[in-house]
Amino acid sequence: MKNLREQIVSFIIGSPKLSLLISVLVMLLSLPGFKGLQEDFTARVWYNPKAPLLLEFNQFEADFGNDDYLTIFMHNKQGIFNKKSLTIITQLTEDLWNIPGIMRVDSLSNYDYIKPEDDDIIIEPLFDKNFISLATAEDLKKLKIKTLAERETKNYLLSEDGTTAIFHAQLLPAFGKKVAYDLITENARQLIKKYSNTKTNYYALGSSTLTHIFKEVSIRDMIVLLPLLYGLFSLILYFIYRRIAGIILPYTVVTPSIIVMMSTLGFQGYTINTLTVIAPTILLTVALADAIHILTSFFLKFNQGEDTKVALTYSLIKNFWPTLLTSLTTAVGFYSFTSSVIPPLAQLGMIVGHGIIIAWFFTYFFMAPLILIKKLKKKNSKSILNMTANEDLSLKITSFISRNKGKIVLSSLIILISLGLTSLKNTVDMDPFKQFYDSHPLNIANHFAKSKIKSHSPVELVINSGKEYGINDPSFLNKVEAYSNWLVSRDSITKTLSTLDIIKNVNKNLNGGDERFFSTPQTKEAIAQELLFYSMGLPEGRSINNRMTLNQQKLRLTIFWNLQSSKECLKEIETISTKAKDFGLNIVVTGKMPLFHKLTPYIVDTFFKSFITAFILITFILIIVLRSLKLGLLTLIPNLFPLIVGGGLFYFTGFSIDMGTVLVASVCLGISVDDSIHFLFEFHTHKHDKTNFDNIALIFKNTAPALFFTTLILIIGFGSFIFAQYIPNAKFGLMISFILGVALIADFLILPALLFFLKDENNQH
Repeated sequence: MKNLREQIVSFIIGSPKLSLLISVLVMLLSLPGFKGLQEDFTARVWYNPKAPLLLEFNQFEADFGNDDYLTIFMHNKQGIFNKKSLTIITQLTEDLWNIPGIMRVDSLSNYDYIKPEDDDIIIEPLFDKNFISLATAEDLKKLKIKTLAERETKNYLLSEDGTTAIFHAQLLPAFGKKVAYDLITENARQLIKKYSNTKTNYYALGSSTLTHIFKEVSIRDMIVLLPLLYGLFSLILYFIYRRIAGIILPYTVVTPSIIVMMSTLGFQGYTINTLTVIAPTILLTVALADAIHILTSFFLKFNQGEDTKVALTYSLIKNFWPTLLTSLTTAVGFYSFTSSVIPPLAQLGMIVGHGIIIAWFFTYFFMAPLILIKKLKKKNSKSILNMTANEDLSLKITSFISRNKGKIVLSSLIILISLGLTSLKNTVDMDPFKQFYDSHPLNIANHFAKSKIKSHSPVELVINSGKEYGINDPSFLNKVEAYSNWLVSRDSITKTLSTLDIIKNVNKNLNGGDERFFSTPQTKEAIAQELLFYSMGLPEGRSINNRMTLNQQKLRLTIFWNLQSSKECLKEIETISTKAKDFGLNIVVTGKMPLFHKLTPYIVDTFFKSFITAFILITFILIIVLRSLKLGLLTLIPNLFPLIVGGGLFYFTGFSIDMGTVLVASVCLGISVDDSIHFLFEFHTHKHDKTNFDNIALIFKNTAPALFFTTLILIIGFGSFIFAQYIPNAKFGLMISFILGVALIADFLILPALLFFLKDENNQH
């Protein structure tokens, strides 16, 4: 009875049209999945909906509204206290408020300025259109002095030098619905364009802008990289095969595989996000490997005079188990991420794993039948394949390795130990602004903001008094005040905002503006009365419910710090959380930025779990398929070598492991083992009828060319990520390219050197 391999190959060769029909049906049946495709580039996408940190943030939104802001900096080096600048501030505030999705705008033009009047207070804007039109130079000077004297405006609505006005546009809370980040950001860009002039510069920041840019850059990278790769791969494929069919045939594998993979995204309810958006680029690179193995073996026989059917049958039989096994191990490398608690990582691993398996299916059931139906013509032109499949060259390489096997293994061991120790020094750290190049407008804006107000990154603290109207308790507010004073005394924290500031300001102005009364009243009644006075004097849309809950149990304290890296931020969060307990306060640290930084422990967890999972599964698969514990374990030596070398050298780049590079180890293990599998599969096939020397020389002649070209494709494919604007993608691609290059050298040097130490079952040489 024919085995499975021969049955499948016989079916493809005997019924090519039926095989094609099955492949087309698979692709067509997948198309409805595209209807389910959705995008999500927000901070929420990184957490499971039931994750405690996300539940805390959901409660924050329910209590205080969104912490999503569009922040605009308006800078005039001559100062903004002139009629033209003040007019723009007024108009831009109104325009921002009219953008759909914006629920509130805070700026100098609508700042709630409190002033005393008899035994009451008056709340009014710092200036209005009437003031601007009538203001004299002296009036403008007084306005500047008055504004700079306000504690709340300093480094929040105005820089200390009076040259930069700041607008904070708060977005409507999501409450499970999609936030229109694209529309809001594009509207803001149009407004900036509208008001820009030679004397005034504008910069956009805030979580809203950052979210939109994550999407913008991610999609831009895909739009640039996919056509670039198709172009580069077309040139390489023509260089290898010197025929148009050699270009077209591999794409009959790649294109339908990408279609089915992306439809899987929709069927499984996954989202297109910062990570999954690169899936087509990854699959385009990886899926070509099987096609190249089939085509290379086919054209080697075809160019030697065999007819199409014989050459194709030889190629399909020869490569069946190696390509199936390598597809499985590569898929396992990606599937190892499915256990990650970070949904985008799990989703990327799942869909690319699916895509790799389906690519193998299309290689055999779609591309192979097309070769038969197309009836390729023989060409006399010299092929690079014939040059690489050179017997003399194969013997020279084999002889060199045989003579120097001891030196090769010893040198590899020394490199392994030294760089292995270095790789342990790598750390996990993320900085949202270091995910873009310094020339990106986001980083230009970030550098400007840091130079003008020292910090703009907000972190939200929710302080629970433990009872309704607990905010009115002087003892509670005294603790909050002491805690706030401690916070701003820290070098990392530049400003705090809370209801406490309002209460103290109202108290001062109810006492004739005397600075000695800029303090918390010491009775519940006085605090409640002052909050009522203030609330009643506010214009429409300026409620303080974004600063305390309706039942006055929880208070929102926003801090601004100058930290950006996860390592620093997590340390500071731990410090301020611990210190809050010392003051007797119950706090929760939340907000978009903490959500981003608190991913770091999950990245560490994902790194170890995915790598250990991939390592164990791939080792098990190799031992079973190669039917040899010795060969199965031997395969891992040259494949752990490039990972350790890559990890060691990565330390010297000065970069830290982030959301992109966390993928590298498991993915590289899954991909780099492919060459070893092809090498060892051939070695195992002939180990009983050839000497080790002849066996290895034959592998270099017949199998090495395909290994070289598939690795070249992978190196160029992942190396093209250097053109990505999103730096984690660039680091991910470049690291994989480097490691796969080292892996090829290891498979061509270390692996055969190790094989020469095995017992030679044929001592004829």
